[in-house]
Amino acid sequence: MGGDGRIAGTELAACLAGALLVLAAGTALLLWLISRRRQLEDLNTDDDKVLRTIAINRLLRTAATMAAGLAAIAGNFACRPDPSSTTGWTNAAGLGAMAVLLVMWWWPPPRLPSLHPIPRTRPRRELSAARHPAALLAESIGAAIGVAAVVPALASLFLLGPALPAFGPAAVPAVMAVSVLLAILGGELLLQRNYGRQDAVRGWPQQPVAPALLAAAIVASLLLAAVLTVTAFGEAALNRPPSWIPTAAATAAVVLAVLPAAFAVRRRDGIVTTDNGLDAALRAITAHRIVRTLAAFLAAEAGGLLITASYAWTPFMEPLAATSQHWTPAVVAGAVLCAAGVVISVIPVRKLVSSSAPSAPPIPAEPVR
Repeated sequence: MGGDGRIAGTELAACLAGALLVLAAGTALLLWLISRRRQLEDLNTDDDKVLRTIAINRLLRTAATMAAGLAAIAGNFACRPDPSSTTGWTNAAGLGAMAVLLVMWWWPPPRLPSLHPIPRTRPRRELSAARHPAALLAESIGAAIGVAAVVPALASLFLLGPALPAFGPAAVPAVMAVSVLLAILGGELLLQRNYGRQDAVRGWPQQPVAPALLAAAIVASLLLAAVLTVTAFGEAALNRPPSWIPTAAATAAVVLAVLPAAFAVRRRDGIVTTDNGLDAALRAITAHRIVRTLAAFLAAEAGGLLITASYAWTPFMEPLAATSQHWTPAVVAGAVLCAAGVVISVIPVRKLVSSSAPSAPPIPAEPVR
């Protein structure tokens, strides 16, 4: 029998076994139907075969996801101690199920041959731009940005130690953002050192940053300002110590780190190339990375402060609540903002190098003062 509040293991095993049998039988039946159906008249043989493969791919992904969920339930029951005990536990099967979910997500179905884009010969100008060493360096900086975001963050988790609950929500995103901005600045300095020439024409893109990304940065900054203001007044009303100061200090540090990177991309010398749009495209890539980093940081900071200091909203939203009670809507909104920060941080850079986006009239070459 199970412990207090738990059903017997045999009952759960019977339920899971029944669900697994139904899943296996349904999967086998659908596989048989997919393999036995007649060819569709409006499709040729190749398209019909690929269509069967697409259906089988979707079926197996669904079945694998459901089977992983059943395994996670069984692992949770087997690993979890008696509810009356406080012993820590880890559901290894749940971690395996999460790995299966990621694999299923990254396992896309094939495309119909008739839907494949017709390959076109790329202009020689685009090929030369894509192979230019400066363009290759700009691409390699992207990998360095990923390393610069992860490694310092992990190091800060260990260095903060006992201070992690108090300063972690503000310090860790700030360390990641500053590290990324330093990597971006280093990339611009490398472009200046290796390929920049004062006598080359400097191009500037007509639209350095996508309007959606720029709007996200503005909205995130306004949200962070609002959260800081409400938190400051709320904690003052509750006579609580100000927890918003680390967030404000971290934000100021990141904004200061943005300035040299933005100045470098604006004042970097032009690059000698046969493609007049390459220099403007490289500047647009760097500008995109700077704004993307800033927008993701601001959203994460606002979300972290909402989660850790949600009690500061109770004087305004629930005046009769206890002073130590966290306001659940603020916690949920903070989690959404943190997730939005993660999504913003992985927005890919547009393929500006290969497309050679139109640039604004070139800036006349002049010595950098």
